[in-house]
Amino acid sequence: DSGLDIKTQDRCKNFFALGMIYWLYSRPVETSVAWLKQKFKRRPEIAAANEKALQAGYNFCDITQAFQVRYEVEPAQLEPGTYRNIIGNNALAVGLVAASRRSGLPLYLGSYPITPASDILHELARFKNYGVTTFQAEDEIAAVCAAIGASFGGALAVTTTSGPGLALKSEAINLAVMVELPLVICNIQRGGPSTGLPTKTEQSDLLQCMFGRNGDSPVPVLAASSPADCFETAIEACRIAVKYMVPVILLSDGYIANGSEPWRLPDIESLPDLQTEFWSQADGFQPYSRDETTLARPWAVPGTPGLEHRIGGLEKEDLTGNVSYSATNHQKMTNYRAEKVRRIASEIPDLEINGDQEGDLLVVGWGSTLGAVTGAVRQARGEGMKVSQIHLRHINPFPSDLGEILTRFERILVPEMNSGQLALLLRAEYLREVISQSKVKGKPFFRYEIYDKIKEILEARSHVCRTARIEEEGLPDRSRSTLVPGMWRLRHSVGGPVVLSQHGDSQGELRCRVRDRLLQSLPVLHGHLRLPFHSWPSTGYRDGHQDGPTGAGGLGGHRRWRRDVHRRQSLDPPLASQCRRQDRNVQQPHLRPHQGPVLADQ
Repeated sequence: DSGLDIKTQDRCKNFFALGMIYWLYSRPVETSVAWLKQKFKRRPEIAAANEKALQAGYNFCDITQAFQVRYEVEPAQLEPGTYRNIIGNNALAVGLVAASRRSGLPLYLGSYPITPASDILHELARFKNYGVTTFQAEDEIAAVCAAIGASFGGALAVTTTSGPGLALKSEAINLAVMVELPLVICNIQRGGPSTGLPTKTEQSDLLQCMFGRNGDSPVPVLAASSPADCFETAIEACRIAVKYMVPVILLSDGYIANGSEPWRLPDIESLPDLQTEFWSQADGFQPYSRDETTLARPWAVPGTPGLEHRIGGLEKEDLTGNVSYSATNHQKMTNYRAEKVRRIASEIPDLEINGDQEGDLLVVGWGSTLGAVTGAVRQARGEGMKVSQIHLRHINPFPSDLGEILTRFERILVPEMNSGQLALLLRAEYLREVISQSKVKGKPFFRYEIYDKIKEILEARSHVCRTARIEEEGLPDRSRSTLVPGMWRLRHSVGGPVVLSQHGDSQGELRCRVRDRLLQSLPVLHGHLRLPFHSWPSTGYRDGHQDGPTGAGGLGGHRRWRRDVHRRQSLDPPLASQCRRQDRNVQQPHLRPHQGPVLADQ
C-alpha cells in the first residue's frame, strides 16, 4: 500500500532490523524517525515506508517475545562538551595536523601503504588546505628518507608504517638519530613476525622500537592507549621531537587503529604551544652546540646565509659537526644522544594510580590493554581485593616516579599482547620481579582474563602469608597437611601434641582417647577413617624394643613393622573400652594396603 516498487520496498528491511535493535536496547525510535523525515523530505513516501518498517520491527519483538532478555544502557558519565565519534587512525591524523598548526610548521608525511597504517595516509591527504603534504613512496625506505629530507628542510616530518616496514626503516631512523633531526615514526603494530597477521592486533614491536637499530641509538617511545588518546599522543610525540631534536616512535596497534569511541573536541587554546624558531644567527654558529636544558642542537634550515654545515651518517665532531674518528669524541657524542633522551623524563607528568597508593598488587599496562585492565581492576576492587593500576604512555624514557611507585607494591602484573617485552624492560630497569601475562593470539585482552589472573595472584599471596604466619607462630598448618581437612586436630586439638598424662595412662588407653577424639570431633569421617583390624604382639616391640611415648614408635608405629591391611572394621565406630592397645596405625582410605598412614605432625 506504499505505492513503491518491489526493489524499493525490499530496501526497507534494514529499518525493520533497526526497529528490533531499538526494542532490544530499550531505545526510543523518534530519533531515526526525525532523521528519515529530514533525509527524504522530497520523497515522503520513502520516509513513510521506512518509518512503517522501523515500527514494525519494534512491534514484532514486543509482541512475539523473540528475545528472552532486554537491555538498557545507562547514559555515559562524560565531561560536558561537544563529542564526535572518531577512529584511532583518524584521531592520530588529526592530532598530527593540530601539532602542525600549533608549531607553525608545515606537515609532511612520507609513507608507503601497509596494513593497518594506510588509513593515516588516506586521512591526511584530505588536509591539503591546512598545509599538509602527503607523499606515497615506492617503498618503506624511500618514505622515511623523504621524511628526513623534509625535516632537514624545516617541516614537521612524519612517516607511518607497521612492524615489517619499521624493520626496513631502521637504518634511516639511525640516520635521523645521528644528524639529530625531528621525526615522528608512527608504528601501527600487527601480528608478526614477517608478514604475520596483517589484520590482527599485537604489541610485539616494543623491543624492536627500543633496540632494533645498530649501535647505541636510543629514541623516545610513546604508546597510545585508546582511539581518542591517539590525538593527544600524536601532539606529545611532535612536541618531544621538535623540542629535543630527536626522532620519536609512536606506537599504536590494529585494535586501536580500527576501533572507535566518543571523542570530546578539545579547546584549541588548551593545546600545548609548540612554536619553534629556526636558528638564524650566523655569528659563532656551530651546528652541534647544545641547549643547556635539553641538549638539543640548533635547527638550521638549509639556505640560510652563514649556516652551511656538514650532514650525514658518519660520526660528528662535537660543536663543529665535522666527520670525526676520535675515540674520545665518539664516547662523548654517544653520551650526549643518550642523555638527551633521558632528560625527557623531567617533563613527563607523574603517573596516576587507579586505586590505593600502595598494596598487594599493581597492574602495569600500556597501549590498548587500558580498557581490559581498567575493567578487571575495578571488578577486583569491588570484591575487596587490594589491587591498583597504572598505565604507561611514555616507555622510553620511563616516568621519573615509576620506580618509586613499584616499591610500594608487593607484586607487579604486566598484561601485554606479546611474550613479556615490557616486563623484561621493567625487570632490567628496576630490578623487580614482574609477573608477565602474555597473550599472542591476534586478539585483544578480555576483562575476565586479567581479572582471573589478579585473583590467582592474590589467592596465592594469601596462601603464602598464611604459611609464613603458621611457621612464625608455630601454629598447625591445615593447608599443607597430608591428611584430610581437620586431621590436624588429632594432635593439636588443645593447642599442642597429645602426651601421656601424669596419672600414668598406658599407650593403649592414650590411643583410644585419641581415636575417640578424632571420631567425635569429625563425625563426617567415621566412614572413612578406620583402625586396621589386625593385632600386634601383646608385649613390646620386636627385637626387644619396648613401648615408649607417643611419636614415631608410639601412635604411628615404627615404619618397619607396618603390615598390609586386608580387612577393616564395620562402619559403626567401636567404643573406647573395645580398643586394643596393640592397634598402632590410623588407616587413611586413599592409601593402598602397603602404604602406612601419614600423621599430622609428619
